[in-house]
Amino acid sequence: MVSTRSMLRRIAARAESEPETVLPVLRLLAGEASPDEDPSGRPDPALRAVALQINRTRVQRAQRDFVARSWSAEQVAEHLGVRSRQAVAQRRARGTLLGGRVGHAVFYPAWQFGADGLAADLDRLLRLLREAGLGDARAVDDALRMPHSELGGRTLLDLWRSGSWDELQAWLGDIGTWQH
Repeated sequence: MVSTRSMLRRIAARAESEPETVLPVLRLLAGEASPDEDPSGRPDPALRAVALQINRTRVQRAQRDFVARSWSAEQVAEHLGVRSRQAVAQRRARGTLLGGRVGHAVFYPAWQFGADGLAADLDRLLRLLREAGLGDARAVDDALRMPHSELGGRTLLDLWRSGSWDELQAWLGDIGTWQH
């Protein structure tokens, strides 16, 4: 298997010698262009294939990480003492739980749960997320878990748990604005 570092060195070298060929592929990877877009001619087929494979691998890794940090509907039902996965799905539909589909199953980020049920102030956090236009469970989970140097290495989950609501609301608003 090719190492990431080795691949990046080869891409950098090719970008130096053929920027017009590499740039469309990099734009595709960065999400700035659709695969069908043709801004300056079709990218080199080999580079396009590499870009698509890198993206597939990134998406698969993100899904695996999300599932590993989450609970299944069955686990949530047991923890909350509800009768079924359907009862959990109803809570998700009402916006009182955040869950994301991976394949045919829905997974719920584990940070939503405390020792005896839902985490404290989860309803308030979920309301802030909705107000910021943030609803995709995997994207929210990533955003809340990411350490920020501006916060001294803390995460938005840390802000939530410490009750720093004004600061958390400002951060979520910025993220929502950036994503839209």
